[in-house]
Amino acid sequence: MVFPTFTQYRSGMLPCPVLRCTNPGAAFVVGSQGFRGCYREAYVCAEHKAVIDAGSLWYLDEHSVLIGLDIPPVLESWAARPSIVAEGFTLTLRVAGQTKPFDVFLTPAEARTLAMFINTASSDSLPVSNDFLMHKSH
Repeated sequence: MVFPTFTQYRSGMLPCPVLRCTNPGAAFVVGSQGFRGCYREAYVCAEHKAVIDAGSLWYLDEHSVLIGLDIPPVLESWAARPSIVAEGFTLTLRVAGQTKPFDVFLTPAEARTLAMFINTASSDSLPVSNDFLMHKSH
């Protein structure tokens, strides 16, 4: 991984990583992103720095910073039921801001991967990488 130089930061050569922003970066923001001991930093433009400093939630997703409507919705509740037709189960998710829940079918392998991610994210161990979670059959 190549890290930017101090000259690149000072000269404004690095763009703001907030999704769809074209302004040059101007200042660092630092946050915990919800994982214990997992701090992130981003070099954002002055406008987005002010929004974050004012209390807006933000999330670092790979190389982009998500703010506002770009942040995934909050899970309000979930339920699971075994499938009658195929091996696996249906996961029903209810998210904030939506009136109807939605269903997702998971195979046993997908369920194990999801369980491993949840277990890792809720423990003191390091979070699972997105590469590990990508389903290879697509």
